[in-house]
Amino acid sequence: MSRAMPSCSHSRPKRPSPPTADWAALPPDILFTVFLKLEQRDIFRGADSVCTSWRRVAVGEPVLWRHVDMREVSLLRSTRGLAMLTTRMNRSAGQCEAFSAGRCDESSLTYLVQM
Repeated sequence: MSRAMPSCSHSRPKRPSPPTADWAALPPDILFTVFLKLEQRDIFRGADSVCTSWRRVAVGEPVLWRHVDMREVSLLRSTRGLAMLTTRMNRSAGQCEAFSAGRCDESSLTYLVQM
């Protein structure tokens, strides 16, 4: 006589899902503080594209753009490089205090000064 083993299925109690955060709802002053800790290229290449509230802070806070860093752009003479420079300088709203570039020729510097 063969006995069947009783099934022993222990189901774990389901844990409640962790609360989700609405990152778009962060207050602008908190976003600004976070953005100050990011490298400028991270703001330029992504944080300003997350949502409207993030873009508003990234574009509308000239303090984030006081030090314009173009070292990752190899040739400022390229159309793309000059477009990036123009965007960053516009975001600085005349408050640019420092400019860094890996490669910059005289015509690019002249362009920068005339902005």
